[in-house]
Amino acid sequence: MSACFEHFVRFLLRVRLAILAQINAWNDSSPNNKLKCTVTAVQAFVSSWLDYCNSLLSSVTKSLVQCLQAVQNAATCLVTGIRRCEHITPVFRQLYWLPVRQCIEFKLAVLVYKSLNGLSPRYLMDNCQLITTTGRRRLRLSTVAKVNRNLPALASYIPP
Repeated sequence: MSACFEHFVRFLLRVRLAILAQINAWNDSSPNNKLKCTVTAVQAFVSSWLDYCNSLLSSVTKSLVQCLQAVQNAATCLVTGIRRCEHITPVFRQLYWLPVRQCIEFKLAVLVYKSLNGLSPRYLMDNCQLITTTGRRRLRLSTVAKVNRNLPALASYIPP
């Protein structure tokens, strides 16, 4: 399964970086409304693709997530005009963007939350059940979500 995701991420990386290069070339030729057009183009052609089905990428290796992060960093540099050597985290905050790994975890947390509260399709609700930790020492979070796959660090996103 990992080889399939690796192929998908490498393809995504190649195509999205080519699109970023085209947007950059287009920006050089048309200075009118440059910032607004650049943000719109990056959100349409890059950010939407990074967000598309990213919850399936929760189990990919760190190196593949770093490849996707490189695309997001390049898009951020294009939109804001900062250099690659500058710190990117404050710029993400300014744009209200999450890094790729946190975006994946947030999307999974939203899916679990919706499944537990009856706001998702039946097939998702059937695979996500709330269980209690009875018979064990009580912790601050006494209920956890059980999902039929490995979901990293979701307990911190699930409201009590």
